[in-house]
Order: sequence, then structure tokens, then C-alpha cells
Amino acid sequence: MKLNELLKHVKPLDILGDTEVEITGVNIDSRRIEKGHLFVAMKGTQVDGHQFISKAIEQGAVAVLCEDMPNRWPQGLLLCRWNPQKMQQVKSLRSFMEIRLAN
Repeated sequence: MKLNELLKHVKPLDILGDTEVEITGVNIDSRRIEKGHLFVAMKGTQVDGHQFISKAIEQGAVAVLCEDMPNRWPQGLLLCRWNPQKMQQVKSLRSFMEIRLAN
């Protein structure tokens, strides 16, 4: 699935990069990222996923959906800033993840 299809529902605040990139999976756990995945960096109550953006990239993430844009990122990586506090965006992302897991 092309990332731009997901972004229609998530409605990011900022986008840096080409949204035509093919996404093969979505994960919030950098340890489970594989080549072609979208990494969702979220601020949790105990851990801030932004700390693991570099690891996700090393694991093969081709795009990152984050609350705060990092200061530096590799050439060719797509970054999208969003507001996960808006429940509809979270529901859209969750629906996308469930569809991908079912197929």
C-alpha cells in the first residue's frame, strides 16, 4: 500500500518527503520494524518512541509518523508530523494496521 493512501485518513500536520513510498507494514515497536515499514513514534507514559527513530531506520523503516520532527534524518526518509490526540487519526491508523495484519 502506498503511504499516501494512509495519510488521507491520518491527515498529518507536516510532510517531508515523497508520499508515494510503498509501505509493507506499520509498527510502534522499533524492534519489530522490517524493511519497508512505517514506524509510528508516539510519546507514551513511560517511553517516548521518538528515542527509537534511528533504530527503526536501521531496521528498514522507510517512513516515520511522529509527534515531533527530529532535527536530523537520512536523505530519502519520509517524515510526517501528526497529532495522535485527535482520536479519529488514531482510529484510522489502527484500522489500517488491522487491515494489513488480516491480509
